[in-house]
Formats: sequence, C-alpha cells, structure tokens
Amino acid sequence: MIRVCQFCHEVYGEKEPFEDKEETSGSCELCHWLWTIWYTLWREGMTQESASQFILNCRELFITTKHAMAGLGAAWLRQARQGAA
Repeated sequence: MIRVCQFCHEVYGEKEPFEDKEETSGSCELCHWLWTIWYTLWREGMTQESASQFILNCRELFITTKHAMAGLGAAWLRQARQGAA
C-alpha cells in the first residue's frame, strides 16, 4: 500500500501488502513533527489554528526558507569562485 501524508498529501513510503497499490493515510516525518508541536501549543491554549492549517503554514515557511538559503549558498559559492579566479 502507498503511504500518503494526510496533511501535505505527499507520498512518503509503502507498507505491506506491497502488491496492493491503494493509498493509505498517515503522516510523513516532517508533518508528524509539526503535529507534535501543534498539539503541545493547542493543549497549552497557545493556538486556535487547526492542526492542518498550522502544519501547512509551517511547511510553506520551511520551503520558502530552504529556497532562500539555497539561493544565498549559490551566491556565496559564485562569489568565492570569482574571488579564486
């Protein structure tokens, strides 16, 4: 069976029976980690946001930050190569 994250809807693995290609839900590692954070905040009364919305907002922030950091890394590498030439 194909494992599909119930939050981000990304395929994150398979489980037995492997011949069965139907989808089954669960949560990928990142979404599970974010759900744990959300649950702690919710339990303490520190968020009114739904788990799904919290997770999707955090994932968007992580992806944006990751792309920004990759861009900075590429710019630094170009600058280092130009300085070495």
